[in-house]
Amino acid sequence: MSNVFNNIFATFIGILAPLVIIPILTLGLGVYEYGQYVALLAKAALFIVIVELGFGMYLAKEVSINRDDIEEISSLFWIYLTVKIAAFVIVLVGYVLLSAQLGLVECLILAYMFLQFIDISPILNGLENYKFLSKLQLLTKALMVVLVLSIDFSSFGLEKALALQVLVTSITSFSLLIYFLRTNKLKRIKLNFTKFIIVLRGCLPFYGARLFVNLYQQSSTYFVSFILSPELVAIYYIAIQLYKVGQAVIGAVSRVLYTSTAYTKNFILIKRITMSSFLIHFSILPIIYFYGSYILNLVFSFDVKVLVELSVVFYVSLLSIIVSSYWGYPALSAIGKEKYAHLGILVASIVYFIALGGAIVFDISSIHLFVGCIVLADFSGMLVRLFFARKFSLL
Repeated sequence: MSNVFNNIFATFIGILAPLVIIPILTLGLGVYEYGQYVALLAKAALFIVIVELGFGMYLAKEVSINRDDIEEISSLFWIYLTVKIAAFVIVLVGYVLLSAQLGLVECLILAYMFLQFIDISPILNGLENYKFLSKLQLLTKALMVVLVLSIDFSSFGLEKALALQVLVTSITSFSLLIYFLRTNKLKRIKLNFTKFIIVLRGCLPFYGARLFVNLYQQSSTYFVSFILSPELVAIYYIAIQLYKVGQAVIGAVSRVLYTSTAYTKNFILIKRITMSSFLIHFSILPIIYFYGSYILNLVFSFDVKVLVELSVVFYVSLLSIIVSSYWGYPALSAIGKEKYAHLGILVASIVYFIALGGAIVFDISSIHLFVGCIVLADFSGMLVRLFFARKFSLL
């Protein structure tokens, strides 16, 4: 239970920091330039998702199962770093070849991508080092808030904002590496081609299932930036970030359930947490509906009417995320039915891109429609996972 609380604590830190950072950046950069800034981050996320390769889910599970086998953990660690560094080199070469010129903005984006590539938090999640992760989250988010408050963004604002992102991400990534190496006596492993194939083969089902859903969850801002104005891109991104606040809380619980259920097979606990999450969700709904406009007006300096509308829709949609997150990988993976959890994500991503493609074909460039594509996708994925959870008598 302490792991749940540590994970939720880290999540709440991640929630509070953007609520401070986003209003300051929108005020300092202006809504127009802030829209450009988030579109660049979404572009970086596009590359990060493409080369994620399924390691996030696979490593957490395998490290959890083999937590007492330092040789296996060492092998997984070195394979992960080798593959990710090689992937970054490929991305770097392609980025350089496709770019007309590499200015400061492009270099900052590349640095940010590299730091994300070598993030070993999936390994620490598998080892359930949530206490350290929550402390590091507190430190880095507090640092980001202090830096954002102390910097003048009136000149070279875009470059300064990206530089801050790189600085904080570097502290996070290297702190994770140092902590892991200091607390685990890794063995020198002679990596062989067969082991690489085994690991990559294990990653691929996760990668194949989550690739497209990660693309729309992490990079949809980049996609809509080709259609919406920078101002609307900024509002769209902020709404997505508020949606991710709810997803992050749910995901924090889901990550603990994922690693613990793989070990304990305790499905009664998942049922109890699902019901508790529903109760909390419905108790907060009246506050969001009746006081959302007042709260957002206190936080942001621009007209929040559209943002309020999108936020209410996203909050209701969190019901789908609760069911999908708890009865997806935590439940189905524990009984060896991961492919059905994969299928739920695959269906969600197909629904999203069909809906988005239809909007583009029929030239419907409404911000509400783009949000509706995400909500529809998440609901579709939930239905698939719920169907298989009931089929295998987990509910």
